[in-house]
Amino acid sequence: MASRSIASTLPVELVERIVDYLFQSRDDLRACSLTCRTWSRTAQFHLLCSIGFSVANTSLEIFTDLLDASPHIGPYVRTLFLNLSMSSRSGDSVPAAYDFRLSSVPLVLSKLINVTSFSVHSLIASEDSEIWQAIIRHLPQLRTMFFDFDSLQNPLDLITFLVNHPRLEVLHFNQSQWVDVHDLESQVHSRDSDESGTPLNIGVHLRKLELEDNHRGVLSVLSTLRPPLPLQIVRINDPTDIALTARFLSSLSATLEDLTLRLIEPMDAEGEVAPELFCVSNC
Repeated sequence: MASRSIASTLPVELVERIVDYLFQSRDDLRACSLTCRTWSRTAQFHLLCSIGFSVANTSLEIFTDLLDASPHIGPYVRTLFLNLSMSSRSGDSVPAAYDFRLSSVPLVLSKLINVTSFSVHSLIASEDSEIWQAIIRHLPQLRTMFFDFDSLQNPLDLITFLVNHPRLEVLHFNQSQWVDVHDLESQVHSRDSDESGTPLNIGVHLRKLELEDNHRGVLSVLSTLRPPLPLQIVRINDPTDIALTARFLSSLSATLEDLTLRLIEPMDAEGEVAPELFCVSNC
């Protein structure tokens, strides 16, 4: 009891310095969080800086209850991993529980106002998706975004995302599917300009783009933006459309500093290096 009393009388600045040194030890941080209220909040700041949960198990429910009991912890979260897939290693998900957990995601996201890095798995992005709308509205500090096995229903979904996250610096797509790419250019230009037709400054801070697989739709959208994105670093794994990739990269010639292409089949049908590939490698 005496040690707890002494700990509670230490200046806040000193407590913060002490706990900051322990940021790599979760066991020590948990111990600090049980010392007193001052130590608890400082330890929570580090314990909750990076969290992840899945709607396929009870992790989301546990965090939701914690957030309801202690709403002050919401702004502590800076890195978030969200798995929206129904499958789980533990196999404890049932349809009713899955739907309930899924419905709670938008409210949780609305309380995590300081998230700067966000990774989402199995998202279906559309105007009817409350989760997608919450991602657009409630993550104003977002700087790094990972789309993993997600489905974007319309090219405008990506434009809307970029418009609403002007601070975004890193964008990563892995196995992202596109359902509708009909009349692509007119759709994109209807959203990347204001009412007078003046192009909006979309992705002005975006410096890094990483594309794994099934990225033709992403390149199709980004290559139509006016002005081109100010990308400095581009990583593309197995570009299936060399001509589209070359056209996109050539538009970045003024800013591009580091390019990595992983090519599975760099030759054409006659066994010669595709001319578009030569253009890409020398842009």
